[in-house]
Amino acid sequence: MARTRTALCISLPPEMAEELDTIATEEDRSRSEVVREGLRDYCKARRLADLPDLVPETHCREAG
Repeated sequence: MARTRTALCISLPPEMAEELDTIATEEDRSRSEVVREGLRDYCKARRLADLPDLVPETHCREAG
């Protein structure tokens, strides 16, 4: 059976780790869930930031 997850080990400054624990506790979620959501949001924001590069500049001027 194929693995559906890959384990990673990361280092965080103590203050960030404490904030992560606080969020996880307040939201009744695991650290992994909180980190996955944050990484998902970061990746989505990067993809969206790249979208203007995919639309030719002349098309933007014509539409606006």
